Amino acid sequence: MMRASIDRAGANIWDSAGYASLTRKISKGERVTLGFFARSGTPGASARINAIVGSASPPYPHALFAEVQLDDVERFYCIDAISPVDLARGDGRVTIHLAGGQQIVDLGAFLVTANPDLAESTQLPCEKMLSGN
Repeated sequence: MMRASIDRAGANIWDSAGYASLTRKISKGERVTLGFFARSGTPGASARINAIVGSASPPYPHALFAEVQLDDVERFYCIDAISPVDLARGDGRVTIHLAGGQQIVDLGAFLVTANPDLAESTQLPCEKMLSGN
């Protein structure tokens, strides 16, 4: 896992963030799932992050967005949403906003799936499923 130590809350939660580029396009109307390992790095404390699959270009439209409250147990979190936008190949990225407070956040591997079959649920090993957007 990667550890991010945030010394103080930012004026905006996005004042400290991690990014990773996507390698495929996402189409409007597809079911998008972001799965990732995470936990608060402080025993007995929680941490707050925003998890986003969206555009790397202004005005930064997103296919998926959720505020996630982490506890100190490592879990595989999943966020599921129907994308309201098209994201071109090479323009999509995963963004994790970290400056929600003075906190330590441990982040691990992540996966993004996009499926035009809205009836099919994700095949990711989700321990905690959240709805996005």
